[in-house]
Amino acid sequence: MDFLSKLRQLESQQIYKAWESSHPHSYLAHLFVMIGEEKGKVGMQWQVGYYNENDTMTTFESMDDDSSFTIQEDEQIFKEDAERIIAVDTKHVRQTIDSVAALCHDLQEKKYPAERPVKKVMVLQATKEHGLVVNVTYVTQTFKTLNIKVDAESGSIREDGLHDMFSFDKGDKKIE
Repeated sequence: MDFLSKLRQLESQQIYKAWESSHPHSYLAHLFVMIGEEKGKVGMQWQVGYYNENDTMTTFESMDDDSSFTIQEDEQIFKEDAERIIAVDTKHVRQTIDSVAALCHDLQEKKYPAERPVKKVMVLQATKEHGLVVNVTYVTQTFKTLNIKVDAESGSIREDGLHDMFSFDKGDKKIE
């Protein structure tokens, strides 16, 4: 399953159509997928988030092999007060989960070979700094996070960095 396929699957569901009719000013804020392996089988947990005009988020959740969704409405969001969540414009999404995964795997193997991922998270989102990106986070065996921002249209890597998960000082500690 891919970002746009999962979104289309959601949009065809009655649970979404009923919610959308009562939320005409809400817009797509992100598509999130956590990729993990259990008992030798790769699984994907999906969340499709919509920003609501009352400054909350509605999230639809689904497993990759399931076409049904559950809904979590009016969840509080964590953001800077003046910061506005940017809408995701799916017309410009050209990259697939497989293409982004291959790019990130190649980067990880070349630049961070000692950092083997145990969990992978991908978030399709629009940011002020980078535009429309797939924000990829690998949680590694060494308790670090490798964060890679991939342009969702061109597939170019915008930024990458390795961070300690358990840094106790103020701010993010980037590892060089």
